[in-house]
Amino acid sequence: QTLHRAMGRDDAGKRVDDRSMPSGRRGDGILQSVSVEAPKGWADVVPLVAITACCTIPGSAWAESVFRWVIDRTSEEFLLFWGPPLWVLIIYTTYTLALAVLDLWEKPAFLLRYRVQGDTSVDPRMWLRSVPLVLFNLMVVNVFFNYVMRPLLVWRGTYKVEFPGPSFWTCLVNLIGIILWQEVLFYYAHRTLHYGPLYRAIHKLHHTWKSPCGLVAVYANPIEHILSNVGPVAICPFIMGASIQETYVWFTIAIASTITSHSGYAFPLFPKPYGHDYHHMKFNAMYGVIGILDALHGTTGNYVKHREEIERREKTL
Repeated sequence: QTLHRAMGRDDAGKRVDDRSMPSGRRGDGILQSVSVEAPKGWADVVPLVAITACCTIPGSAWAESVFRWVIDRTSEEFLLFWGPPLWVLIIYTTYTLALAVLDLWEKPAFLLRYRVQGDTSVDPRMWLRSVPLVLFNLMVVNVFFNYVMRPLLVWRGTYKVEFPGPSFWTCLVNLIGIILWQEVLFYYAHRTLHYGPLYRAIHKLHHTWKSPCGLVAVYANPIEHILSNVGPVAICPFIMGASIQETYVWFTIAIASTITSHSGYAFPLFPKPYGHDYHHMKFNAMYGVIGILDALHGTTGNYVKHREEIERREKTL
């Protein structure tokens, strides 16, 4: 009922008008019921796309009007339960399929100059063998995790729907907090997975790609996927008490970032993947996302020199 009122609906849910190993590349290198309603197909997907589109300018009147339009055309069950994992799946598949054209067919050729590890290429057979586990993590593990966490997220207010929505400055402060918390959670979870027995049993699978590509950002043991991928991404908005608008924005940024960091390409105007690419090359350095805790704990290895060499090569190109 609280969610209904926040979304401008009556207690019955009706809308009311209330305006108050191999490297992978060839070459070198509780509050509320948790019953769920299945999504209704593209009629639900289109509003979902609009959610993140309207949040590109959080706090604006335009963003609020679009978000109201979204709520009118979908259900709160979809918005809260099916929406997040489905949106992650859409972002992930769209981005990785675009990169697959470059990885598998090496087209357009002029972009190949931006490969971080030089003259390497993706092994198509290994790429295809990675697809089933990636889809399992995206379509099964993500949905399961959202099902388990949803009551806590609703209780904390992470998935609250507010009108008017959060201001731009509120979104900015929460986003900075989320990024810092992700650095903490991911760094320590990731470094723990490099502990001998855990590495061999769980994390080694992800490191079969010494020169990764975008597809394999979540190519991981499902346990690892929960501990170091979906877990930190979902828990950080929970810690900050972010609204659902901010949460969708964060999911978009987080998924795009992790794919970029595994892509193997340093495109102009894109975030550079040097840190995590170096981690896949050396295994025991650059465990974090933004480098703060690597600098604090002295786990940067020879990354600074490595990056300087890459940047010199890029200037030559």
